[in-house]
Amino acid sequence: MKKSLLFLLIATIGCKPRVFNIPTPSMEATFPVGSKIIVDYSEVPQTNDIIVFKLPSDNKTNYVFRLIANSGDSLEIDNSEVLINGRKTSPIETIQHSYILFAKESLSERYLNDFGIKDYMTSGTMVRFFATDKTYAEIRKSPLLDSIVRDRSVKGQEADYIYQGFKGQGWNPDFFGPLYIPKAGTKIKLNNTNRDFYKDILLRFENVDISEMNEYQFKKDYVFVLGDNRHNALDSRFIGFIPSENIVGKAEIFNWW
Repeated sequence: MKKSLLFLLIATIGCKPRVFNIPTPSMEATFPVGSKIIVDYSEVPQTNDIIVFKLPSDNKTNYVFRLIANSGDSLEIDNSEVLINGRKTSPIETIQHSYILFAKESLSERYLNDFGIKDYMTSGTMVRFFATDKTYAEIRKSPLLDSIVRDRSVKGQEADYIYQGFKGQGWNPDFFGPLYIPKAGTKIKLNNTNRDFYKDILLRFENVDISEMNEYQFKKDYVFVLGDNRHNALDSRFIGFIPSENIVGKAEIFNWW
């Protein structure tokens, strides 16, 4: 399946307060395409807050995702379930997953839009789409439905577009980690596995090559972000850690107009 544009490339359209436009579906059920957010610069973002930030590789464009793990946290994704420090995270109504639907007849665009499904691919009577748990429950009641299944990744089958530092672990969108999120002042033991997790980001942001090191004490804080559209977002699973200093602010207010 050819993926749609997955980064949320945010175009600044205002100044004080700054307003950002959402042009892509990586946070679709939370911020539909075309919605606008206002960023709060005064409040320090916490876990589960939606943040605007700049990529380590792109200091000009603004992006927006959910801050899912803060510095010092341990993250794991087990069969799509996010665990922080070994505990399941609280449910978020706007989280979307990928589904494959088989209908009794071809479904029209209007029919799918009535369920709020706008980002999808069809092939005959098969439809691959992204939906919240609520939408999934609603569409299961449809008389035109033959069957519907969650489109999950296979455990141990590595996604070919996973972040370069995470390669070789068999990680994918539904099975990922465990992974420690670097926190300033914390010293960790390095081995042939976890050294690759941090090598690129430390070389870039802390000017240190840890290739031959057995331990390292982080100088800066980093965070891990996920898109609410979990199977249609190039987030930290695919772009790596985000330095806390690259966070622009918290998405505090949003409107559609």
